[in-house]
Amino acid sequence: MTWWPFHRQSEKPPADPEKWTLRRFEGAETNRTNQNNWRGAHDQSINQDIGFGLETLRARCHYESENNPVIKGMINTYCNHLIGPVGPALQVQSADIAYNAMLENAFRIFAEFADIRGTSLAEIIRVWVRNLFLDGEFLALETSNDLTDSPIRFCLQTIAPRRLNNLFVNYPIDGTQIFMGVEADAAGRVKQYHILDEKIVSGVMVTGFQTITIPASAAHHCFVREEPDQLRGVPWLASALPVIADMRAYDRAVLKAAHNAAKFASIMQTSNPNIEHEEIPGGAAMDIKEDAIQAIPPGWSLQQMTPQQPMTEYPAYRAERHRDIGRVVSMPLMILDLNSANHSYSGGRIDMQVYGSELEDKEGWLERVILNKLVWRVEQEARLSVGLGARPADARLSWTWNQLPHVDPLKEAMGERVELENGTLPFSVACARKGLDPEKVIEMRKADNEKLAAAGLPPVLVAATATVASIAAADQSGGDNPNAKSA
Repeated sequence: MTWWPFHRQSEKPPADPEKWTLRRFEGAETNRTNQNNWRGAHDQSINQDIGFGLETLRARCHYESENNPVIKGMINTYCNHLIGPVGPALQVQSADIAYNAMLENAFRIFAEFADIRGTSLAEIIRVWVRNLFLDGEFLALETSNDLTDSPIRFCLQTIAPRRLNNLFVNYPIDGTQIFMGVEADAAGRVKQYHILDEKIVSGVMVTGFQTITIPASAAHHCFVREEPDQLRGVPWLASALPVIADMRAYDRAVLKAAHNAAKFASIMQTSNPNIEHEEIPGGAAMDIKEDAIQAIPPGWSLQQMTPQQPMTEYPAYRAERHRDIGRVVSMPLMILDLNSANHSYSGGRIDMQVYGSELEDKEGWLERVILNKLVWRVEQEARLSVGLGARPADARLSWTWNQLPHVDPLKEAMGERVELENGTLPFSVACARKGLDPEKVIEMRKADNEKLAAAGLPPVLVAATATVASIAAADQSGGDNPNAKSA
């Protein structure tokens, strides 16, 4: 008899893992048939995976970028769509017009030669985005160019992420740790960076063992954070590497099979080896003369190999795998393959909207992590060099980025006009969508209308309104088929 406290005897878990059952999560069950699917899955910090695999990921991503035209083209296309030919344009907005103009001019001077090597800010951002694809991060140090006569001597020095020293050091006393060149305190706040010295010796770039220590306040180390305590970035192409490797292996096998079928002009074979025929050693070859009738030994006949590769489903397979690669940055297939032949107008428009949202997300991310900080850093120097006044309380920054072209410019313009007339779309936002500065647009419109009035011509807006109205009426009468295939 069992006395208090009463204990319920629990059954021991079965020794066979296949007999384990979970009450709710089937995805957490492990058995003989699925144990290999998640053999690499674990529940540990992302820093541990980065510490063991970052160098390999970087090397493979760079290799694919230099040897795979699809990957190279995807990165270049993304940079072109995100940055454009001149990069983002700054607009300072506050009640103090003089302050706005002076800060915008100071930042324009900085952006022209933003890097200590004389590179413009647009080109630096292009390098940063490329680093995000291939290295998962970018690193820029704040410095000063003493060799320039510009009033803004503040500039950046872009550092290759591979130069962050791969050190793993822990200090148990105060909790400070150095993880792959990033020194952080016990709370995870970055204190300084340890950067390897890199020099050119006899025409060869050599990375030494001496480390330069840079305080975190003078460095911009930026990456897309996936976990709260993450200290280094993961290349954007990392998840696509298995897909790229599978495609290369499959393409090589298909190409090899097609070559083997094409390189043999014909094969001689005998249909009945029991009849009398001339013996020919196996693997023997004979030349076939051009524009000639050539006799073959008795008892043999010519057969040509029928090529079976590439299969009919080969283009569809490549398209699906390309979609997997483009999904890394939400790039639609028609952009990745430079082919919109099988896309309808409505389908292509939806794909471009999703892609546009991805670009807007990264634009806002770049503004938050570095561009706004650079503006306020330039402001500090402009106060000393050009006499910039104090920052107004209502000062804020607005950036104008490159805009993707519309699928149907007329339909987009008509929709924008309705929004403007309804008051649901501010004029400044409409200009920003097109990559234009609203203040400059107003100045240009004013100057154009004054010139037209002096010449006795109607203002631009009046003439454009009549033209758009006539085009819209003709478009409505003609109808539209949104499912029509594009050429």
